[in-house]
This record gives sequence, structure tokens and C-alpha cells, in this order.
Amino acid sequence: DNEYETEKLTSPAGSENDDFIIQSITYGNSFSFKVVADEGYDTSNLEIYAKKASVNSARTQMFPSSKVYTLENVTEECTITAENVSKSTYQIEFRVVEGGRCIDDYGNEIGSTVSVDHGNDFSFKVSLEDAYNNAIPTVTMKGTDNTISPNANGSYTITNITSNKII
Repeated sequence: DNEYETEKLTSPAGSENDDFIIQSITYGNSFSFKVVADEGYDTSNLEIYAKKASVNSARTQMFPSSKVYTLENVTEECTITAENVSKSTYQIEFRVVEGGRCIDDYGNEIGSTVSVDHGNDFSFKVSLEDAYNNAIPTVTMKGTDNTISPNANGSYTITNITSNKII
């Protein structure tokens, strides 16, 4: 009997599926697997393709049944690839009161929303119009009771972003 090997599947975004440790598949048997993305990866547009090793073989898109992909009747080496996997992105919405604005570290005004990749931090500063110079701004994040305090440089930082936020 001929046997074929599979190796660990790695997506273009770098997320690895540990179920793909090298395995042998006996000639004619099927190989089934699930794709489990690492935390912070979006697989909503995931596409899985199989390509046989033979010359001029076309790659074929695989479709899951109950979230399980199956490569039927394995008769030669085959490469399985995952495409369209990306880091999850979240929105930070800024709701600034009259007389204030949010700026980046270079003094550029930040729009009403910014996009941030999963797990990243985001920093900003608050700039006040002259009429409000003596005011001490209070910065809060909706859904929490805590105010966000500035660091020594006057920057406010939201750490380890894993969901949409309203400031």
C-alpha cells in the first residue's frame, strides 16, 4: 500500500492549525479536518483549496459539511491551502464634546472612528479649544465605570483591543 503525508496547514495570516501534524494517509482513503483559527483571526471569508501533486493538476476548492472538510480517495500527494484569513479588526468610535477633539501623537485630528487590529493598543491625546484650557477632560470608555487616565506625555491608551469601543 502507498501512503501519503500531510503537513501542518498554515494560513497566509500565520495562524496555524495544530491538527495538521504530519500524518500518513493510506492510498484510497479519505482525510477529514476542521479549520480552527487562532484567537483574533477572521475566517468569515475562508476558502480551502486542494491541489494534487501531479503535473498540470488544477486546484479544487473544498467545501465543508458540518464544518468538516474531507479530501476523498487520496491517491497521490496533495497540498491543502487556506486563503482569505485575516486579523480581526475593530472600530473605536470617538464621541467628543464641544470644545474638544482627539488627536494622534503628531497633532493630527482623529476622525470619528478608527480601525484597530485584534490585540493591538491605540493611543490618542485630547486637545481643548482656548476657551476650555483650564478644564480637565474626563475620558471614559462606554460599558465600563473606569475613566482612562493619560500618561506623563498626555496620551490616553486603550490596550489589547478585542472588541469595538466607544470613547
